[in-house]
Amino acid sequence: MKKLLFLLLFPVLTFGQSFNLKHEILEQGPFVVGDTITVKYQLIDNTNSVTARLLQFDIGWDLDKLTRLGTPNWQLTTPDNKSFTHNYWSGYTYISAPGYDWSELTQQHKNGWTYTGGGNEGVARFTIQSVDDVGPELFLQQFTIKDITGTNATDYTDAVRFNWAYLIDSNNVSTYDVFPDPSRELDLNASNSIPAGTVTFQLQTPNAENISDYMIVIETLEQYQSMQGGTQQSHNYVQGNFNASAQFITTELKQDTPYIVNVFIAGTYDQENQTNVYPQWLDDVVTVSDVMQTFKQAIGTEPDGTGNVFQYNIQKRLANVDQQGPNDPVDFKDSYALLAHIAGILDNAADQNNSEAQEFYPITSFANGSMNTSGFFDTFGTPINSEEEWLASRTFTLEDDQPITFNFAHGLMGDADLSHSTTPNLNADTEISALAKSRRMPNILMAAPQETIDLDIVSELINGEVVLEINLTKEDLAGMQFNISYDKSILMFKDIIFDTGNTMTNFAKHFDDGRINLGTINIKEENVKTGKPFKLVFVPKVSIQNTAGLVTFKVTDAVKHNGTKVNLNIQ
Repeated sequence: MKKLLFLLLFPVLTFGQSFNLKHEILEQGPFVVGDTITVKYQLIDNTNSVTARLLQFDIGWDLDKLTRLGTPNWQLTTPDNKSFTHNYWSGYTYISAPGYDWSELTQQHKNGWTYTGGGNEGVARFTIQSVDDVGPELFLQQFTIKDITGTNATDYTDAVRFNWAYLIDSNNVSTYDVFPDPSRELDLNASNSIPAGTVTFQLQTPNAENISDYMIVIETLEQYQSMQGGTQQSHNYVQGNFNASAQFITTELKQDTPYIVNVFIAGTYDQENQTNVYPQWLDDVVTVSDVMQTFKQAIGTEPDGTGNVFQYNIQKRLANVDQQGPNDPVDFKDSYALLAHIAGILDNAADQNNSEAQEFYPITSFANGSMNTSGFFDTFGTPINSEEEWLASRTFTLEDDQPITFNFAHGLMGDADLSHSTTPNLNADTEISALAKSRRMPNILMAAPQETIDLDIVSELINGEVVLEINLTKEDLAGMQFNISYDKSILMFKDIIFDTGNTMTNFAKHFDDGRINLGTINIKEENVKTGKPFKLVFVPKVSIQNTAGLVTFKVTDAVKHNGTKVNLNIQ
């Protein structure tokens, strides 16, 4: 558990010929019930001339707050030259020497300290005698933090303390003042909460190959709301990436504490260039299939433009990238924003505060990063109409320490076909209403691909150039898209030749890292021309004998005019 150290930091007291008994908690807080703390004890010599021969001191701890674990772990230097003992008692109350401050540990010893029985204090007495210096390292003592519910204690102040100390020099004639460092008491600032055991978050996503890029963040609802209200305070997030099984497992959560959880795609920060860096696969999320499905939803299923084509409510949320208020429907502005995005002509900005952008469209991409929505799988996609409903879709409270698993869902803005987002359970809350369902046309869009076709790809050396041709025989495709990468150490990109049809919208974007996104779409009537609609030309940088393995297809996507998503099987 990642913790921060919370101690009372008073000035160190040093008075002439004096010593300090130092105690500190090695772990970092804040602490919670069940945590183990290790208290380190040292003797600090402020005289630089006295050989401490005999040291004896008492510590006490509140039995309602702490349980002692084991015996001291002695840390003495040259232990063979020292004799050391310890004794423990339980159920006492320390009575301070009258007229003396509790921090004057030597005066406490000299002037009438005592204990009475029937109290709530554990007591330990340590005696160390040596032929050389006693200190500085003494010992480690561990304690476990107890639940103070039902006791007279209200907090964890004064949990462990010094009572008195006695120290004489090597001549056995002089006693020296001993003061506590940093204070007589150590305050734990512990939270009276109880661990909740093992909690597993299982992410339901079709994007398993990139699962390591997904991060989960869990914080208390109180922390979240304080930040939303503008209150700046330290946050102790529970966070991390999902493992290869799309799971995040933690034992750091507590019982009876409301938590809020969110999932997002993690990025990194390039300190040198002062920019955020996101996974490249984010450019594979929005494709021609998302554009066409959003366009069909905007048209509607009835002559008057009413009705629904999407099957799930979450598709409406993810497709609504041109947002005009909370009740803004999916319309032509959304489909054209997505079309302009994949064509590389959208007037958008990676920085939403960039005044040069006419409008920011929350479309997931490599440039803008992930635009995330997440929630519990059982309610993912349920319409959300208030802040309370939004919180309910991602908050939880644990009531015991039994292992529990939460199924979680995640979506990316622009992903209308749910290629990289969770497909919800089909139920009355997540699907389009029964009335809308009864009015659907036969060409209803499904979240899963409905067809798969084989696509012939040929690459060869022609006149010293590498020519890659995509051959198409299927006649009813409204759009196609390919995201490819090529070996920059061997090839230099030269050209793309389109032969897709007279009214098709062709697009291509070349990246410096050896990626090319290209495709074509017509959202009205014309189909992609069969034959060889795409030809890519590269110039070899070195002598090559064949073209195998030089170009890799990362994304292959196609769609029909009725919105059917088509998988392309590269041959």
